[in-house]
Amino acid sequence: FLFTAALFWWALIHGRYGRMGYGVAVIYVFVTAAHSGALGALIAFSPQVLYPIYQSTTAQWGLDAIEDQQLAGIIMWIPAGVLMTILGVALFAAWLGEAERRVKLTQSEMLKKRPAKAGPTLMLLLLLGCNREQKQLAMMSTGGDPNRGKDAIERYGCNACHNIPGVPGPKGMVGPPLDHMAARAYIGGKFPNNPQMMIQWLQNPPAFDSQSAMPNLGVTEADSRDITAYLYTLK
Repeated sequence: FLFTAALFWWALIHGRYGRMGYGVAVIYVFVTAAHSGALGALIAFSPQVLYPIYQSTTAQWGLDAIEDQQLAGIIMWIPAGVLMTILGVALFAAWLGEAERRVKLTQSEMLKKRPAKAGPTLMLLLLLGCNREQKQLAMMSTGGDPNRGKDAIERYGCNACHNIPGVPGPKGMVGPPLDHMAARAYIGGKFPNNPQMMIQWLQNPPAFDSQSAMPNLGVTEADSRDITAYLYTLK
């Protein structure tokens, strides 16, 4: 009894903050209630005196030894059992409350961490949205297709002289790099940068500037529109 009582009170005192928590406290309470109730019932219904030492002390209370024993067993069985049950239910409710509190705390910590993790994803989505919008604007203003334009740039070998973002192959240094082409003010340093001018320029640069180092590659109008559409996605 001393050992089980020590475990019982240890669980109650340290239930919330101990390593095992409320769950073990609940188990201890109900196990203690079960064996205490069983022992009380055995004492109450025993036909013989279990503790003869009390035979000489119960008369002053108007009870004989067997009546005193039965009364003690009933008290140990019923009132103590009810008290243990109430205590166990209270601990069980506290256990559920503690579990709910920990779940909310975990969710709160996850929500705090989520923005940091979601930041790069959000930025990626924004960039994808911007790129899609730039592509649509380029197609509307040029009548070309940026995807076909990228293929045409490779086919005509434009990257042999220019460094063009997104186009695989050589990164030429003869001509100026064409990054941020859509944001530039001039084409070839002389002509206003607009879709129609770019389309005409790509088809025959020497026709606009006889001193231009850019040769006439025989770019068709359709390819010129596609190439212009791709260049206008570079902002």
